[in-house]
Amino acid sequence: MVQFIHRWLGALIFIGVWVLFAQTIRHKLNHFIAIHYFGLALLTTCQYMLGVFTLLFKVPLPLALMHQGLGAILLGVMVMIVFDLRHMKSIQ
Repeated sequence: MVQFIHRWLGALIFIGVWVLFAQTIRHKLNHFIAIHYFGLALLTTCQYMLGVFTLLFKVPLPLALMHQGLGAILLGVMVMIVFDLRHMKSIQ
């Protein structure tokens, strides 16, 4: 059950991040924000693909470790984005 939830949650986050980026472009928001969201979308795509390949190749340790490591990097990038957006809001 946990694997099922992990897979679907990963797919929903993947789609959600790309929708967020598309909304940023559609509404012509600040270029700084668009770059941040594009980077987040690319990292999310890499994370999703690593997860898929990890399953397809029957969980080899190097792919599993890269999936875990990229997850930590992705968390750090999301924290950076929140920090930058809050800081940018206080300046304007």
